[in-house]
Amino acid sequence: MQIIKQRNQLTPLSTRLKAEGAKIGFVPTMGALHQGHISLVEESKRRTNITIASIFVNPTQFNDPKDLEKYPKPIEQDIAMLEAAGCDILYLPEANDIYGPITEVTDKFDLGGLDLGLEGASRPGHFAGVAQVVKILLEVTRPDLLFLGQKDFQQCLILTRLVSSLQMPITVVMCAIYREPHGLAMSSRNVRLSADIRQKAGAIYALLQNAITLLPILSSEEIQQIAIASLNTIANFKVDYFLILNAKNLQPITRQEKVSTIVIITAVIVDGVRLLDNVVME
Repeated sequence: MQIIKQRNQLTPLSTRLKAEGAKIGFVPTMGALHQGHISLVEESKRRTNITIASIFVNPTQFNDPKDLEKYPKPIEQDIAMLEAAGCDILYLPEANDIYGPITEVTDKFDLGGLDLGLEGASRPGHFAGVAQVVKILLEVTRPDLLFLGQKDFQQCLILTRLVSSLQMPITVVMCAIYREPHGLAMSSRNVRLSADIRQKAGAIYALLQNAITLLPILSSEEIQQIAIASLNTIANFKVDYFLILNAKNLQPITRQEKVSTIVIITAVIVDGVRLLDNVVME
């Protein structure tokens, strides 16, 4: 695996590879890799000729400086995992290679309101930072396919809109959530939880599954209330939101509305750690 730290080396290489007929897949990460990230690399390997991954802990998407400080950075372990997965190129930049001398959000994007609710409401400025850094990363790597994990469903919709609005010739591929044996969606934040709490956090996925079974017999509001009450009874669990929404625009579904796809989506603070999960249904 080739490790590149400067964009002025990676962009010409990517441009040359594409001119030679290579199909490039890109997996952006903030490191602290787990099998969920590796599954994205493996999907890229199946669908493209060259897989590029990036590791960059982006400061502009953390509205809480303490959260940024706590974010794990096991870089040697991450490199070993990517090499074992067969990743071709790792882009490992410093902040000045991404942003130059000023590390702040300067670009403005029309995200169609997708950034305002859910994580956007709880973490102001988060998606502005995500959109800006992903735009830069896509300009640097010039991929044909962008691989993202479904766990961050709202982010997937936002980045799909970003790519479309900027008219980038890139296909966004949303890959299935990779789960721990007890059902908890894999996340870099999971390492901050004790083994016992991680086991209990499997209840999040269990209640998402239960919500599916209740859809034919209860209203969305009733299902949401049941799930929130159930999760909040677990010690050190606090639900931020548990909602049943139109998967195309993240809006509530009216009784008269015909919807092709729904998402049941939640964020739960577990022992001080914010955990995201969702299920999507046609």
